[in-house]
Amino acid sequence: MYDIVYEGRYYVKYDGTNGRLLIGDVQSATVIGFYLDDARNYPGTPYSDILVKDPLKDLPSAIEKLKVYHGLSASKAPLHGNFSSGAKIVSTPNKTSTVIGAFEVKDGKIIYTDMPQLFDNFGNLKNADFGEKKGGFNVLNVGEGFYEPGSFFDNYNRKWLEEAIKRDDIFYAASDPQNDIFIFKRDSNGDWEYDTDPITGIPFRKRTGYGKEVQILEKAGYKYDPKTKMFKK
Repeated sequence: MYDIVYEGRYYVKYDGTNGRLLIGDVQSATVIGFYLDDARNYPGTPYSDILVKDPLKDLPSAIEKLKVYHGLSASKAPLHGNFSSGAKIVSTPNKTSTVIGAFEVKDGKIIYTDMPQLFDNFGNLKNADFGEKKGGFNVLNVGEGFYEPGSFFDNYNRKWLEEAIKRDDIFYAASDPQNDIFIFKRDSNGDWEYDTDPITGIPFRKRTGYGKEVQILEKAGYKYDPKTKMFKK
């Protein structure tokens, strides 16, 4: 177990056996966040590397990434990443900026990895915190051990996004919602996957997780602005 006080303000405790990381504010005696450096528990997971390989050297870097995530960093530069939407994602003072996108999408020889690129800005630390982060960011990056086939979207994606809608967050699209390859599922041959409406019998294309998130925003009265790469009411 390692612990440090960084910049005289941030207390961090890190468990090198399972990657649990606690960060708090010593001045206000509050917990800022609890995270998992989950690559320690699931080695070999695609687009996931251990952030704190050597706690004695790497904890300051981890704290700086978490400061950006929570809106505590002085830097207001756009997040790093070559996102398919072309978005330049920046924080907004006193507001939480929620970012949605696809994890991995293959289009012939091209592979889009919008969300893994986004996660790298924050150290790809896993958490299940759906709360606001004023001046910071909100992304869904739940640990591998929480994945539940068939129910994950309703248990996590939907609730996470509904909380962001209630807060009236800023919404960015990392993946291009105007491109069907991000919105609808395809099989191994690259053909669209269909389901059938049980009432009308009319076939419809199955949506990806990102496609469902876009649908939730649209039903809540949001419309995509291709100029700003944001969803706005």
